[in-house]
Amino acid sequence: MGGVLSALRGSKARRRRTWPQPALVNCGYCRQVWGPWPGTSVIEPCPRCRRPLVLARTLNPRRAESEAWSVVDLIEAAGGMALIAVFPFILFGPIPPFAGGKILAIAVFVAGSVFLTDGVLGMRTGVSRVGKHLELGERARLIGFARALFGAIAYGISAFGVALFTRLI
Repeated sequence: MGGVLSALRGSKARRRRTWPQPALVNCGYCRQVWGPWPGTSVIEPCPRCRRPLVLARTLNPRRAESEAWSVVDLIEAAGGMALIAVFPFILFGPIPPFAGGKILAIAVFVAGSVFLTDGVLGMRTGVSRVGKHLELGERARLIGFARALFGAIAYGISAFGVALFTRLI
Protein backbone atom coordinates (compact mmCIF):
# COMPACT_ATOMS: atom_id res chain seq x y z
CA MET A 1 0.00 0.00 0.00
CA GLY A 2 2.87 2.37 0.77
CA GLY A 3 4.30 1.93 -2.73
CA VAL A 4 0.98 2.91 -4.30
CA LEU A 5 0.69 6.06 -2.17
CA SER A 6 4.25 7.12 -2.89
CA ALA A 7 3.68 6.56 -6.61
CA LEU A 8 0.52 8.71 -6.43
CA ARG A 9 2.34 11.44 -4.53
CA GLY A 10 5.11 11.41 -7.11
CA SER A 11 2.65 11.75 -9.98
CA LYS A 12 0.95 14.70 -8.25
CA ALA A 13 4.28 16.40 -7.75
CA ARG A 14 5.06 16.00 -11.43
CA ARG A 15 1.68 17.50 -12.37
CA ARG A 16 2.17 20.50 -10.08
CA ARG A 17 2.31 23.65 -12.12
CA THR A 18 4.71 26.47 -11.47
CA TRP A 19 3.33 29.90 -12.26
CA PRO A 20 5.57 32.23 -14.23
CA GLN A 21 5.86 35.82 -13.10
CA PRO A 22 3.44 37.91 -15.17
CA ALA A 23 4.88 40.40 -17.65
CA LEU A 24 2.30 43.07 -16.75
CA VAL A 25 0.20 43.63 -13.64
CA ASN A 26 -3.02 45.65 -13.55
CA CYS A 27 -3.65 47.41 -10.20
CA GLY A 28 -7.09 46.57 -8.84
CA TYR A 29 -7.51 50.05 -7.33
CA CYS A 30 -6.15 52.69 -9.72
CA ARG A 31 -6.04 50.45 -12.83
CA GLN A 32 -2.46 51.38 -13.63
CA VAL A 33 -0.65 48.75 -15.68
CA TRP A 34 2.86 48.09 -14.44
CA GLY A 35 5.18 45.16 -14.34
CA PRO A 36 6.68 42.79 -13.78
CA TRP A 37 5.60 41.77 -10.28
CA PRO A 38 8.55 42.67 -8.06
CA GLY A 39 10.19 39.79 -6.26
CA THR A 40 8.55 36.68 -4.92
CA SER A 41 6.48 38.27 -2.13
CA VAL A 42 2.73 37.83 -2.09
CA ILE A 43 1.79 41.42 -1.18
CA GLU A 44 3.35 44.45 -2.88
CA PRO A 45 2.31 48.13 -2.98
CA CYS A 46 1.18 49.71 -6.24
CA PRO A 47 3.76 52.23 -7.48
CA ARG A 48 1.05 54.82 -8.17
CA CYS A 49 -1.54 54.58 -5.38
CA ARG A 50 0.56 52.69 -2.76
CA ARG A 51 -2.37 50.38 -1.92
CA PRO A 52 -1.23 46.91 -0.80
CA LEU A 53 -1.95 44.46 -3.61
CA VAL A 54 -2.09 40.69 -3.81
CA LEU A 55 -1.48 39.01 -7.15
CA ALA A 56 -4.36 37.02 -8.63
CA ARG A 57 -3.23 34.47 -11.17
CA THR A 58 -5.14 34.34 -14.42
CA LEU A 59 -6.62 31.08 -15.61
CA ASN A 60 -5.66 31.94 -19.18
CA PRO A 61 -1.85 31.61 -19.49
CA ARG A 62 -1.88 33.47 -22.82
CA ARG A 63 -3.14 36.68 -21.23
CA ALA A 64 -0.34 39.21 -20.80
CA GLU A 65 -1.80 41.05 -17.79
CA SER A 66 -2.47 39.64 -14.34
CA GLU A 67 -4.94 41.30 -12.00
CA ALA A 68 -3.63 42.55 -8.67
CA TRP A 69 -6.41 42.87 -6.09
CA SER A 70 -6.37 45.56 -3.44
CA VAL A 71 -6.01 44.04 0.02
CA VAL A 72 -8.09 46.89 1.47
CA ASP A 73 -10.98 46.06 -0.88
CA LEU A 74 -10.70 42.33 -0.08
CA ILE A 75 -10.90 43.00 3.67
CA GLU A 76 -13.87 45.32 3.16
CA ALA A 77 -15.69 42.72 1.05
CA ALA A 78 -14.95 39.88 3.50
CA GLY A 79 -16.18 41.96 6.45
CA GLY A 80 -19.37 42.86 4.61
CA MET A 81 -20.06 39.25 3.65
CA ALA A 82 -19.42 38.06 7.20
CA LEU A 83 -21.81 40.69 8.57
CA ILE A 84 -24.48 39.73 6.04
CA ALA A 85 -24.05 36.06 6.99
CA VAL A 86 -24.24 36.71 10.76
CA PHE A 87 -27.01 39.33 10.77
CA PRO A 88 -29.95 36.87 10.39
CA PHE A 89 -28.59 34.83 13.29
CA ILE A 90 -28.52 37.96 15.42
CA LEU A 91 -32.12 38.84 14.54
CA PHE A 92 -33.77 35.43 14.46
CA GLY A 93 -31.28 32.89 15.69
CA PRO A 94 -29.49 31.57 18.72
CA ILE A 95 -27.08 34.49 19.12
CA PRO A 96 -28.10 36.59 22.17
CA PRO A 97 -28.46 40.36 21.70
CA PHE A 98 -25.36 41.23 23.74
CA ALA A 99 -23.17 38.92 21.66
CA GLY A 100 -24.78 40.39 18.55
CA GLY A 101 -23.82 43.85 19.78
CA LYS A 102 -20.21 42.73 20.12
CA ILE A 103 -20.28 41.28 16.62
CA LEU A 104 -21.63 44.54 15.23
CA ALA A 105 -18.96 46.50 17.14
CA ILE A 106 -16.25 44.31 15.63
CA ALA A 107 -17.75 44.80 12.16
CA VAL A 108 -17.73 48.59 12.68
CA PHE A 109 -14.09 48.28 13.82
CA VAL A 110 -13.13 46.43 10.61
CA ALA A 111 -14.97 49.00 8.48
CA GLY A 112 -13.29 51.83 10.40
CA SER A 113 -9.84 50.34 9.87
CA VAL A 114 -10.52 49.98 6.15
CA PHE A 115 -11.74 53.58 5.87
CA LEU A 116 -8.84 54.91 7.94
CA THR A 117 -6.24 53.04 5.87
CA ASP A 118 -7.84 54.04 2.58
CA GLY A 119 -8.18 57.66 3.72
CA VAL A 120 -4.57 58.00 4.86
CA LEU A 121 -3.32 56.45 1.60
CA GLY A 122 -5.59 58.79 -0.36
CA MET A 123 -4.21 61.81 1.46
CA ARG A 124 -0.60 60.71 0.97
CA THR A 125 -0.78 59.74 -2.70
CA GLY A 126 -3.54 61.95 -4.11
CA VAL A 127 -5.30 58.91 -5.60
CA SER A 128 -8.77 57.99 -4.36
CA ARG A 129 -11.62 55.99 -5.80
CA VAL A 130 -15.31 56.73 -5.35
CA GLY A 131 -17.30 53.81 -6.70
CA LYS A 132 -15.70 53.12 -10.05
CA HIS A 133 -14.56 56.71 -10.60
CA LEU A 134 -10.92 57.51 -9.89
CA GLU A 135 -10.14 60.90 -8.38
CA LEU A 136 -6.68 62.49 -8.54
CA GLY A 137 -5.02 65.48 -6.90
CA GLU A 138 -6.56 67.79 -4.33
CA ARG A 139 -10.05 66.35 -4.65
CA ALA A 140 -8.66 62.89 -3.90
CA ARG A 141 -6.85 64.25 -0.85
CA LEU A 142 -10.10 65.81 0.39
CA ILE A 143 -11.94 62.52 -0.12
CA GLY A 144 -9.08 60.74 1.70
CA PHE A 145 -9.38 63.15 4.63
CA ALA A 146 -13.13 62.51 4.84
CA ARG A 147 -12.56 58.75 4.79
CA ALA A 148 -9.87 58.94 7.44
CA LEU A 149 -12.16 61.07 9.63
CA PHE A 150 -15.00 58.59 9.15
CA GLY A 151 -12.62 55.72 10.01
CA ALA A 152 -11.54 57.47 13.22
CA ILE A 153 -15.18 58.03 14.17
CA ALA A 154 -15.92 54.36 13.47
CA TYR A 155 -13.00 53.38 15.72
CA GLY A 156 -14.50 55.45 18.51
CA ILE A 157 -17.97 53.98 18.01
CA SER A 158 -16.59 50.42 18.01
CA ALA A 159 -14.55 51.03 21.17
CA PHE A 160 -17.63 52.47 22.87
CA GLY A 161 -19.72 49.49 21.67
CA VAL A 162 -17.26 46.88 22.92
CA ALA A 163 -16.90 48.68 26.27
CA LEU A 164 -20.66 49.02 26.64
CA PHE A 165 -21.46 45.41 25.82
CA THR A 166 -18.58 44.11 27.93
CA ARG A 167 -19.95 45.88 31.02
CA LEU A 168 -23.53 44.76 30.41
CA ILE A 169 -22.78 41.03 30.28
